[in-house]
Amino acid sequence: MLIIVVLIAAALGAYKYFYAPGRPNISPTPTNTASPLAGTASPSSTPTTKEACEAANGEWVPLNRCILKTNDGGKACTDGSQCQGKVCVAEESSTSNIGKCTNYMTTTLGCYTEIENGKRGTSLCRD
Repeated sequence: MLIIVVLIAAALGAYKYFYAPGRPNISPTPTNTASPLAGTASPSSTPTTKEACEAANGEWVPLNRCILKTNDGGKACTDGSQCQGKVCVAEESSTSNIGKCTNYMTTTLGCYTEIENGKRGTSLCRD
């Protein structure tokens, strides 16, 4: 659980860095463009006000940005296709081929290992 909290904190910090006002958008293009579950806005229609963000199950963060949450964050998975955010992340302290769906719709930042087709993939680090 602590690892997930640290990853989320790192992701939010990196998100704030890349999307600061006046800074060119140099962040990676989100890979999760599939249709999300009902009740949540898609990444391409990210709300631009706090009220709209909260209505779309998002988290309003400093710099006036909305980070959309998934409805299945933390759910057990063996492939990203089973997750709303399209990423199934392995638990760092485990060798299991069962991971957890990410909590946010945006590209997962930080270091992690994805689980694809029931197998642990290569470890990735994204800023």
